[in-house]
Amino acid sequence: MSSLTALCLGTGMRVGTGISNPLLWLGAFILSAAVYAFIFDDFLEWRARKGDVWVLTNMHLVYFNPNDETSPAAVPLSAIETVSGWMFWGVRVRLVPRDQLMMLFLADRTTVRDTIRAHLPPKETTK
Repeated sequence: MSSLTALCLGTGMRVGTGISNPLLWLGAFILSAAVYAFIFDDFLEWRARKGDVWVLTNMHLVYFNPNDETSPAAVPLSAIETVSGWMFWGVRVRLVPRDQLMMLFLADRTTVRDTIRAHLPPKETTK
């Protein structure tokens, strides 16, 4: 998909500018890779994630999506180490020991992050 986009961009830039430079094609490939990564890939991911449902109970964070074979899944709140914002549209939940899960394309990521943080059990301190 990216190569096809680069071909179209390169041809359009060559016809539009009248320049026949090999660097023009390199620029077209770099630009098309960026367009594909940030526009097409995010759109496809959004379509896959638009059915995500997250439920916060007093003991678990539960995930459900009818189009995902790993659904339903539940994470105990005691297994959550940190909760932080991710980019402009998601929340990253770090689990003990080194796993993580991403809650993507949220309408209000700040409220989701703060709500999960408020429901986490207090951390034990070691002396």
